[in-house]
Amino acid sequence: MSWLIAFGVLNTYNELARTVIRALTALTEPVFRQIRRVIPSVGGLDFSPFIVLVGIWFLEYVLVWAEARYLYQTTV
Repeated sequence: MSWLIAFGVLNTYNELARTVIRALTALTEPVFRQIRRVIPSVGGLDFSPFIVLVGIWFLEYVLVWAEARYLYQTTV
């Protein structure tokens, strides 16, 4: 999001945009902070958003697999 602000895509003078940015930061920062404790930035790159996305994709895969297995067992 900082890139969007830096290049003027998001106007931080707009109250609605500022509210959305604060809300997203408040929701994501606690999770990112936990990951940053374990995996620090490398060369100025923060990998915590990538790790969170991979974790969400993995969780989604496991849940879909479990649901498919459950539905298959109930129909057979």
